[in-house]
Amino acid sequence: MLVTGVPECCEVAWRAWLGGLFSKSINNIDIDYTKEGRQLPCQEVWYHLADRVAYIYSPFHNGAMSTEQCRLLLSVYQHVATLDVDVIVLMGGEGCWSNGIHLNHIEAADDPAEESWLNINAIDDLILQTLPAMESEREGW
Repeated sequence: MLVTGVPECCEVAWRAWLGGLFSKSINNIDIDYTKEGRQLPCQEVWYHLADRVAYIYSPFHNGAMSTEQCRLLLSVYQHVATLDVDVIVLMGGEGCWSNGIHLNHIEAADDPAEESWLNINAIDDLILQTLPAMESEREGW
């Protein structure tokens, strides 16, 4: 359904578009990502500890990860890696763990080329952080 004033392309970063509709700025919600559990419904990443296993949840919409979401997931992963756990499980969301970079954010960016470069590097940073852990586990099998 088309809404008056909304670009026909459904691949618009709605948050940026909606931001222009409000006369007041919306306050940022501070979340302490070092605390276990989901503190707020809007929290995009959280972790749960059970028997020296850390489960990191990141139910990003359709599995796509923006630059900010990649960086957030990486920072939570890095924090959890400092805890007394034997295993870190990346849970993702209900439908999938990830389908890669967030094309909607790239398309809606002021500089799509720059945003795609930042997004690719952010997801690479996440992979480079988690891959060595997977490799060391594989050697023990």
